Amino acid sequence: MGLLSTAAFRTEDDSAKVKGVAASMERNGIRETLDTLADRWFTDKFMKEQPARVALRKRQVVETDPKVFLNVFRIYAETEMSPWLDEIKVSCLVLTGELDGGCNPRLNRQIADALPGSELVILEGLKHAILIEAPDRVAAPVRRFLKAHS
Repeated sequence: MGLLSTAAFRTEDDSAKVKGVAASMERNGIRETLDTLADRWFTDKFMKEQPARVALRKRQVVETDPKVFLNVFRIYAETEMSPWLDEIKVSCLVLTGELDGGCNPRLNRQIADALPGSELVILEGLKHAILIEAPDRVAAPVRRFLKAHS
């Protein structure tokens, strides 16, 4: 199993930050909050060098039914996964970006510690959108993990 850019074991402060983003979207609109989201998803370098890819991601968000997007974001903001981790009985790759503010390395270390036989990979210099910004850097540890556990 791969757990990429995810969160569990949030502190009250962690939860408040995520709920604050959800509240901002509800209050100000999703489109008006997109720059804040993009800053959390992508590094400054990527946003400067790949504006079309950033714009595509923003467009995907805007084209998603706002009720659906907000509902999914609320579920993400309000759900704590740590009580369920003991139900996972397979090997897990836990992978996140070093600079991911919401799904940060501290939380991912706790996830990996809670999953016997898991492997933790923290991708240096990346934020949240690791699959968009650095798919090759994600693919290498995923391939290695799958080969080791197949």
